[in-house]
Amino acid sequence: MKLLLIGLILTLINFANGQPKINAITQPQYGASSIITFDGDNFLTISSIKIGTSVCKLVSQTATQALCGPFSDKLTPATSKFIATLTFTTTATVTGDFKYATPQIQLYGIDYENHYFWFYGTNLAPSSNYKLAVTDTSTINLTPTPDSSASQMNFLLPISLTGGPCTFTVSDTLGFTYKTPLDTIVVSPTIQSISPSVWNATQSQVITITGIFFGNTVNVKVGGNTISNLAVTSAGAVFFDSPTGFISIKNVTIETSKQSVGTLSNAFTYNPPTISDITQVNEALEITAYDIGTDSKYIQIYINGNSTDFILSNNVIKVTVPPSINTGETNITVISDTQSVSSLFLVKPLLTNISAIPSIGGFVTIEGAFLNDCYFQIFYNESTLAKDLRDKDGNNLCDRSKKGDVVVCPTPVMPANTTFTIKAIRYTDNQNTTSVQKIAEIEGSVYFVETPSPSQTPSPTISQTPSPSQTPHSNSTDSSHDEDTPSNSNQLLPIYKFILLSFLLSFLLY
Repeated sequence: MKLLLIGLILTLINFANGQPKINAITQPQYGASSIITFDGDNFLTISSIKIGTSVCKLVSQTATQALCGPFSDKLTPATSKFIATLTFTTTATVTGDFKYATPQIQLYGIDYENHYFWFYGTNLAPSSNYKLAVTDTSTINLTPTPDSSASQMNFLLPISLTGGPCTFTVSDTLGFTYKTPLDTIVVSPTIQSISPSVWNATQSQVITITGIFFGNTVNVKVGGNTISNLAVTSAGAVFFDSPTGFISIKNVTIETSKQSVGTLSNAFTYNPPTISDITQVNEALEITAYDIGTDSKYIQIYINGNSTDFILSNNVIKVTVPPSINTGETNITVISDTQSVSSLFLVKPLLTNISAIPSIGGFVTIEGAFLNDCYFQIFYNESTLAKDLRDKDGNNLCDRSKKGDVVVCPTPVMPANTTFTIKAIRYTDNQNTTSVQKIAEIEGSVYFVETPSPSQTPSPTISQTPSPSQTPHSNSTDSSHDEDTPSNSNQLLPIYKFILLSFLLSFLLY
């Protein structure tokens, strides 16, 4: 009796408020678990809800709204309208139209890293219902990958796809309609790797390019070189022989049969140059270097930081060294393309001429090249050291003030009428603290210089000293007078020589 009374009261309330009415029903995503919302009037006495033949569990109700769910039933056909029925406690019913939301594709594109074509949207159907048709030179049918979601579908594109304009058509098995095709998208061939990436400028080598969307054949462009109609393996690999010589712009470009291109910038470098040997030939250096190429315009040579001209023959670079180089070792730098290598080389002094020297000591003039940081030694009889031309502190005693590579050095007393040897010695640090040195030798001659001795005083004899006869003044040019009467200048000359040579000798011995 109580239940009947309650039902009667509710019926009277509904009657007082009017008949139940459905104004709107939400449209859920097909196959997704959703709460279905009914908006309307006089919903207070709902007892059950059905959508089609499926029951939707009542969750809550007010006078104007009822919620049921979660509802995930897949009613078919998915594009149809279904009857939704609200049953009240009075057994009265009210119906409305239920329909699944229409899927909408909002964005799409190509993920080149994962080789995906993807599209993003709302109210998408379950992934198992989708198909993608891709047309390049033929049509390929694809299904979504397992990582697809309710909001995004992913399709793995085959790497053998020919890069260029392709059409993408989406369909599903439920009968929903989409833009067909989605669009014509230019698929770009993509270079993923190149091996080796360090090339030899003087010798061709086999290069392997791997990538995606090359198709069956491609053209490869490197600098101004084109290698045409290269076959592509099933793994997306292409093989070709590298061009010799340096290429300034180190990009590699792939062109497909549909004239679509993909470029890998700064795809390679060259082996760095190496210096294997430096040989001195007089005032020139011959530098043997490798991986420098054969084109002189890509090569630069620097001596102690200064650019210099050179002659290239095979792997040998010939340069002329400035005669007055810096002290110590010379820095040789070879730049090939954009890479460089440096090496230190101690240039050997070059002796071209020396003056003869007097046996009593004097000065020797030394001419040559690369002498500005040398010190000198004088030997006689091949091995006897006459003098190390440095003072006790190691300072050079030679004069370098003359123009050109000319040095004037003091010489000691040495045996006359013999030969002497000058040694010019360069050290890496000019301090004689290392065993690395270069020595040049040249021979000269020692000439005899007579040193007059004091005149002996004759023993006195008993005789009459004749009175000096007066020399007559005469303008005569008779030669007998010249012989009998020596001039005063001739008598004084040996004395002047003696004084001068004595001064020099005392200077040297000091």
